[in-house]
Amino acid sequence: ACLVGSEMCIRDRFYSKAMDLFRYIVRFLYKIRWYLIILPMIALVIAWFSTRDMERVYDTNTTIYTGMITGYNLEGGTGAAGGQSQINITNLMLLITTDATIHEVSLRLFARCMMYGNPNKDNNYISAEHFRMLQNSVPVEVKALINHNSENATYANLKAYERPSADNYVFGITNYHPYFGIDAITSRLKVIQLQKSDIIDIGYTANDPGIAYNTLDILNEVFARQYGLLRYGETNNVIKFFEREVARLYRILTNAEDDLIRYNIEKRIINYAEQTKQLSSLDANQKLSDNDLIINKTTTRALMNYLERQLGDR
Repeated sequence: ACLVGSEMCIRDRFYSKAMDLFRYIVRFLYKIRWYLIILPMIALVIAWFSTRDMERVYDTNTTIYTGMITGYNLEGGTGAAGGQSQINITNLMLLITTDATIHEVSLRLFARCMMYGNPNKDNNYISAEHFRMLQNSVPVEVKALINHNSENATYANLKAYERPSADNYVFGITNYHPYFGIDAITSRLKVIQLQKSDIIDIGYTANDPGIAYNTLDILNEVFARQYGLLRYGETNNVIKFFEREVARLYRILTNAEDDLIRYNIEKRIINYAEQTKQLSSLDANQKLSDNDLIINKTTTRALMNYLERQLGDR
């Protein structure tokens, strides 16, 4: 049979060896079945005990489109000339991490956490555990500065209260607190330019999801406002100067017009140009009427003289 159907014989031997190998693997796995169950369980328990106290880390990112390379400028071109656009983007990235920017972010973040934190429930601003720790460390006089109706008012109060002193609580948190410290925020902040494009990517990492999100949210607002002041401060000053001059000249013109109106009312002058035009028209019409009357009178007198001569003594 193998000589007649050698191909079939080879196929049967292949299947036979494959089945033998499969049975061998199954018997081997069956023998070590307890090892396959127990060892992964032990590894899982060890991993759980090793990582149960590890701190969770939350990463947040935001992107900013600057338009400095491909954006249109006032001359009708795109971007800035030469390497100026890249220099501007570098300055922009440095502005994000300056102490002035991060200091405002720090105070506003602290104000937001104190305003909206909940000691019994996690929320989008700060976790309950971290808020309890924060609240227990804040003195009473600083809590009195928190205006729960206005974040800007709270920020103004904290900024006015801050003094460069070791016993000043606000000064302390902006320098040493793990969430609100300037150095702590800067160290976890990553600012990069994406592939030499107009886009800047800002990343931040924290062990509290609310802190991580709100830090970047506030940074976006503060950075945009400070960049506007830096970039357009001189232009805005020139614009404000011209606005003040226009307002001053407008007041002068308005007063002059009001004086003219009062004079016209007192002198009963409605419209000098229109009145002159009307008077000229009336004078011309009057002269035409006088001429017509003179012509009629002369014609009538001549006719009367002619008739008197014709009638004679009759």
